[in-house]
Amino acid sequence: MFKVIPSSLLVLGLLFFQPNLAIAEIEVDTNTQPQAFEQLQHFANSLNTFSASFEQVVLSPNGHSGDIVSGTFSLSRPNLFRWDYVGDFPQLIIGDGSKIWIYDIELEQVSVKAQPQTVEESPVLLLLQPDSLEQYFTVADLGVVEGMALLSLTPKAVDSAFQRLLIGLRNNMPDLLVLEDGFGQRTEIRFSQQLINQVIEPAQYIFVIPAGSDVIGDGNAAEDNIENSKESGLGQP
Repeated sequence: MFKVIPSSLLVLGLLFFQPNLAIAEIEVDTNTQPQAFEQLQHFANSLNTFSASFEQVVLSPNGHSGDIVSGTFSLSRPNLFRWDYVGDFPQLIIGDGSKIWIYDIELEQVSVKAQPQTVEESPVLLLLQPDSLEQYFTVADLGVVEGMALLSLTPKAVDSAFQRLLIGLRNNMPDLLVLEDGFGQRTEIRFSQQLINQVIEPAQYIFVIPAGSDVIGDGNAAEDNIENSKESGLGQP
């Protein structure tokens, strides 16, 4: 069985969609790629599924970088996603359309919260809903950087969890996601081996709480998860 830890201890943020890149010294070439927003629209309009490998690094305000972590990412319409972090600190993050589940494998700990449904609250949705960006962000094309068309998104809300989100696209595919937060921290995620519209089994977006795990957050969701898993016969993720 599992035990439910009070939701006041739940600290999820949006780390898994909040990449960050320093832009101060970039050299911009405006002639070699279509505009970033045009590429993002093309990508979203043709998208049913997307999968890729990734590397992520967090940079401190003084420019020091943490360890590079890596894994795989998948995204499916209408609003399903999965991040598999591998290495010394393996972690699984699943957005099942209703809840976000974060499983720390080493700690045997599961965090759960309601899944945001707008681009403003969940930046990963910008890959699915680019036409709603201007409702929530000031949007600017920054030209071409490192061979990528770069799009800058600055939240209009004063209480946003981040100050700026950047997305780099190449050949109508996302190559880079970056987030800059209010504390000067930046997280950068670079994609590789991108695939679009490959078959992804729906079960990849179903999380089953492993036996013995601590659960932080929505206890009712955890109870429902256990019951649904028993009824469906699904095993652990």
